[in-house]
Amino acid sequence: MFRVTCVSASPAGIGSRAMASKCAPSMSPRRRRPCRDGCYVLSFFSRPTPLLQMDTRRSVDEAGGGVFVDGPTVFRLPGPEEIVRREHVVLPASEPSSLGDAKILVLTAGRTASAAEHFALALKRTGRATLIGEITAGAGHISPRIDLGNGYAALVPIGRTFDPDTGRGWEGAGIRPHVEVPAERALVEALLRSGIAAADAERLSRDFLPKGSMERRRPLRLSSPL
Repeated sequence: MFRVTCVSASPAGIGSRAMASKCAPSMSPRRRRPCRDGCYVLSFFSRPTPLLQMDTRRSVDEAGGGVFVDGPTVFRLPGPEEIVRREHVVLPASEPSSLGDAKILVLTAGRTASAAEHFALALKRTGRATLIGEITAGAGHISPRIDLGNGYAALVPIGRTFDPDTGRGWEGAGIRPHVEVPAERALVEALLRSGIAAADAERLSRDFLPKGSMERRRPLRLSSPL
């Protein structure tokens, strides 16, 4: 679960909506949190659409240590013997929505990570959104924290999420946006592309600019971005 703020423009004016979006696939009960305001990502699609695939070490999955659970939008696929492979699909909302054919612009930065990268790549791969901003963090492996005692702990990867078209995940690579601009200018670029006057775009960007840093402390680039 992560917060998504949508700034929308229409001939009638400019508005914004803050929503909780559960775009990441269903997780095990110990890691699941409620989707308070509805799963708005469902409204972005007018038909069932495959998004991404997820691998979990079979030994971990069978011992109940995995994070994904099978359900209406997550189902198993054939894969390597030592892996449990699943596909994440999105189902359209039961009620028609104006978001079904709306123009979607997703802003990215160096701190866009993990489930937010799942969201970004899912919309990029399906062609449902235009990504604007900077290459994302590159945090794509599922890595539970394991206590080693004496004040030490380790993050041990047990799975990954990846683009089924290429077989590549974004761990250590990040996701490259369609339009690369500095993160602090991404909202201005998005609003200009939506037909908003430059002065209004600058004002809205100032109003919605995050207070903290949008950069990762230590960017990790092990391969080229997706």
